[in-house]
Amino acid sequence: MAQDLAARIGEAWRMHREGRNDDAIAEFERILKEDSDNVDAYYGLGLAQRARGNQPAAKSAFEQALILVDKAEAARRTHAAAEGRHEDAVGWSDERDNSFDHFLMMKRMIGQRLNELSPRLEIPK
Repeated sequence: MAQDLAARIGEAWRMHREGRNDDAIAEFERILKEDSDNVDAYYGLGLAQRARGNQPAAKSAFEQALILVDKAEAARRTHAAAEGRHEDAVGWSDERDNSFDHFLMMKRMIGQRLNELSPRLEIPK
């Protein structure tokens, strides 16, 4: 299932790169119906909506992606603190869990996209 979802996200990204944004949006939306917490799908949806010229929908998708990244960060900090790894509770520096590098990168990229759409917003880093 996870591999199938990853392949479908990859296909939606390909559609976006090819300029087939309506198709990409439809596929990202189908993915999100199955996995409503998929940060990558929300981010891709935001990019496709922005490319299509739908700034409000793009902003909404990016904001949802940011909420999910923030939730993942909070969960990571809680987990690290529960294990007594207080140095990890401050940041995502645990080398045993590389998936959080992805979330850090996503948080920065989402912030950049939101700033492009609304330059006056201050996006936390």
